Amino acid sequence: MKKDKHYVHYWDEKWDNPEIRSKWILPAVELLDYIHTHPYLPRKVLDISCGIGRHMLFYEKKGVLAIGLDNSPIAVKRCQSILKENNKDANVVLASMYRMPILSGSFDMIISLYSIYHGTIEEIQELINEIFRILQNGGRALINVAKYTHPINDELEIETRTYIRGSRKNGIHHYFLLEEILEMVSLFKLEKLIETDNYFVLHLKKCNMY
Repeated sequence: MKKDKHYVHYWDEKWDNPEIRSKWILPAVELLDYIHTHPYLPRKVLDISCGIGRHMLFYEKKGVLAIGLDNSPIAVKRCQSILKENNKDANVVLASMYRMPILSGSFDMIISLYSIYHGTIEEIQELINEIFRILQNGGRALINVAKYTHPINDELEIETRTYIRGSRKNGIHHYFLLEEILEMVSLFKLEKLIETDNYFVLHLKKCNMY
């Protein structure tokens, strides 16, 4: 969040836990499906909220320059260590996804999985706009957002379908309706939409017409 010191502490604790880290080593199935749909290799990839670098390592092994961004110092440290152990460049930036120090048109691929819905509606829209800004014309993005499936009774609702979970321990979650996320990404061309039990997965393209 824009005021996210508390959440940084939560993510530091998470990434410092070996049991939790072990669950985030292999590339996400959403990325593997994306590669199957779009087999071309980008030149330069940004992984927003990269964690310990599973997707960075995946692309670096394929010869693609991968840059990671995360707001957790522990995640950045672990990510750098894992990449160096694999003799890969450790290009990781310690920064909030809401304050990305990145030039416009810098990347032809952006990944943001299991991350961008950790915010208010306004913040998520700002982040999606930032992804659009950072992408080159013709560049692509892979994102997923949490899906609203039923009333959430054990969390504090602070705006429509936006909840604070676990007494702010792991921050804010917004749960999307399909028409809502489609409106938020309307600047992009939607190349593919996948709906699972709990998430919407979107393959997006920044078209030259924009």
